[in-house]
Amino acid sequence: MQMVLVMRQLSGLLDAYLLRVTRRVRLTPQEALVLAWMEERPGISAAAIAECLGRYRQSVQRSLEGLEDRMLVERYASNLRDCTVGWGLTEEGRALFAELESSFRAQDQELLNRGVRLGDWVNGLHELLLATRKQSTLSPVGLVVPPPEENDPPEWDL
Repeated sequence: MQMVLVMRQLSGLLDAYLLRVTRRVRLTPQEALVLAWMEERPGISAAAIAECLGRYRQSVQRSLEGLEDRMLVERYASNLRDCTVGWGLTEEGRALFAELESSFRAQDQELLNRGVRLGDWVNGLHELLLATRKQSTLSPVGLVVPPPEENDPPEWDL
């Protein structure tokens, strides 16, 4: 139970930091996460972004259209199978995302100065996800756990 409480507190702290950083550049946290997935996978579809974020496709589509109105993203033909339209960052979008990345690197350094090594946390979480065989994405760095085999025991409910 202690692990669950610590994870909830950590999640809350990271959400608060994400909100503070994104407000500075006039984005919502969801818009920042959408930009991160487009930076990681140019040509990604709205449906794929929604799946990665655990959001509804319509919600992500609204975010994309708002970012498009601000000329931060653009539509183009996708290389992904069964997708007719993909999304990518414009030059302005890449510049804004670079600013966000800089802010997050500063946060990582601040945590490191306090003795928190995020790489160890991420590796530990990845191992936990592999051990429980849940399909999940940790962050826009692309850590995805494979789905369980058909004859695997049922997944844990955490």
